[in-house]
Amino acid sequence: MKSTKAATSTGKSKTDKEVSIKATENTVTPEERNHMIAEAAYFRAEHRAFQGANLERDWLESEVEIDNLLTS
Repeated sequence: MKSTKAATSTGKSKTDKEVSIKATENTVTPEERNHMIAEAAYFRAEHRAFQGANLERDWLESEVEIDNLLTS
């Protein structure tokens, strides 16, 4: 399984373990977090009518967005 790293506002990354610890505090499992990121990435692509596909950027931006929501 590929290790996921989420960018933070300080430019540092959080490992899966760090995110899952915080996610546990918010009662969100790593699987739920992953699903939330996938859904947010889909909506980003949908918003631009699936034109100019950059799936990796959609995922990374969604990952930051979801992690910010989970840690706020």
